[in-house]
Amino acid sequence: MSFARDRILGEIRKRTEKNEPPSRLRARLKDPPVHTIPARVRRGEAERLSLFVRMAELAKAEVVRIKTPAAFPEEVRRLLAERGLPPEVLASREPALLGLPWAAAGLRLRHGRAGAEDRTGVALALAGVAETGGLLFAASPASPMTLHLLCDLHVVLLPEERLCGTAEEAFHFLSRSADGALPSAVTLVTGPSRTADIEQRIALGAHGPREVHIVLAGRAAR
Repeated sequence: MSFARDRILGEIRKRTEKNEPPSRLRARLKDPPVHTIPARVRRGEAERLSLFVRMAELAKAEVVRIKTPAAFPEEVRRLLAERGLPPEVLASREPALLGLPWAAAGLRLRHGRAGAEDRTGVALALAGVAETGGLLFAASPASPMTLHLLCDLHVVLLPEERLCGTAEEAFHFLSRSADGALPSAVTLVTGPSRTADIEQRIALGAHGPREVHIVLAGRAAR
């Protein structure tokens, strides 16, 4: 197995080095080319925001707006109360999320990987994509992929300054280390999970969240 793997990787390395010298590859990663940007996302901030909301709702996600991220815990509390869910949620561990007034909203946070018992997952989106209404997440110890894929109710905080026109632009938000390393995985989430495998009838929540609730937050300085 190891011999086969080394042979395959060796062939890929030879072909890559032949067509793209390492120096060109590094330069391309540092300053990637900009490809065609659709006209409908080359507009102002208000138009881009309106497009994101429209596309997200077409994908069956719910979208609400709040003035600042500080109001996010109260919005989560409201959603849980409406659904009769307990005031405890599984949340990612980004500092921007942990610093919000969760206790004042009467909520308790848990952290780690999602399991079958976890009904509600709360996370901070790395970026939003106006063109599709999608959300970009990057895997990390603070934000496991299971958090975005297993909980029935996925509540996402998206600061307006992280809203991009296209997926290509959204990928610029990915954190890279000094040596150019990328996260182990990234996920684009566009609305609730769905399938039409059975009699071509759309069913939500087949292999992911049944509900995706996006909370768009204005800039904290406003």
